[in-house]
Amino acid sequence: MIIDALKHHTDAVGTVPEHRGVGVLVVEDEMIVAAVIEAILYDAGYHVLGPFYSPKDGLEAIGTFRPDVALLDMSLTRGTSFELADELDRRSIPFVLVSGTPCGMLEGRYQNRPFLTKPFGISELLKTIEAVARVDVQA
Repeated sequence: MIIDALKHHTDAVGTVPEHRGVGVLVVEDEMIVAAVIEAILYDAGYHVLGPFYSPKDGLEAIGTFRPDVALLDMSLTRGTSFELADELDRRSIPFVLVSGTPCGMLEGRYQNRPFLTKPFGISELLKTIEAVARVDVQA
């Protein structure tokens, strides 16, 4: 199934614009999901920071690197990404929230944030990252 998803992605990418230099912090604790997201973003030309598997690791990463955008799974094995989201907000780094539960289940301050519900499609992921990172898709 993962191989099929990656093959489909390779076929679907075609002429996706290059996003060289745009760093995407990925925080996702499901290793296979993280690997697929990393491959999709990499193939689209993004510089992937991570993936990181815990909010603590994500916080440490933004202390060292300054991503242009972050993709945060909200419900991780080792806690939630709310503290990390708050820190990204303080640093004016845009982020996309990801969860298997609907957006309506998020805390009030996060309900108007860009959100992807798992499972999401490749084009939905790329379009959301492009919009949030303010990438010129005509490049």
